[in-house]
Amino acid sequence: MGRRTEIRVTDLYAITPEEKAVFGRFDADMWKQVFQTPPQTLWYYTSAATFARIVKTKSVWSTQISCLNDHSEFRFSVRLVRNAIKQYVRHDDEHIRFLAQQIYETLENDGADASWFFVFCMSNVRDDLSQWRAYGGGEGGVSIGFDPSKIATKCANAPISFRCATGRRITRRLWTPSRLAR
Repeated sequence: MGRRTEIRVTDLYAITPEEKAVFGRFDADMWKQVFQTPPQTLWYYTSAATFARIVKTKSVWSTQISCLNDHSEFRFSVRLVRNAIKQYVRHDDEHIRFLAQQIYETLENDGADASWFFVFCMSNVRDDLSQWRAYGGGEGGVSIGFDPSKIATKCANAPISFRCATGRRITRRLWTPSRLAR
């Protein structure tokens, strides 16, 4: 057999020092945003009835994104990504074009109505009138403080339960040490 030739990405694309510097600044800024220090407390605004259920069951429920009062945010974000990718669908470079087409076509159906995305929303503001109005259920609403440093630890091995349309309850652990090690 013939010799194997190794081709690096830097051999295919000439990256200038200026482009490398711009990317470096972008990369540093992005990671600062992703790994910013969380507030000491995150607040979950809810009605007194929901608070009573949380205390009784010792559990909180997340909501499938299509059931949110504003699931349009998810659809909007998918649309933004599709629009950003669209310019590359007819790119001269076949690799970029192929990748862009795959992403663009995959995001054609945003998946908001049938996705496995569930959210549990909290605020970093302890006393926010708009949160009270939207989620407090009128007078007697409650805001529950959560310690963000403990959320990931507690959730990582928590059982996840959901009820199918048939009424059958499914409970499983989505994240376990063995799955995280993969």
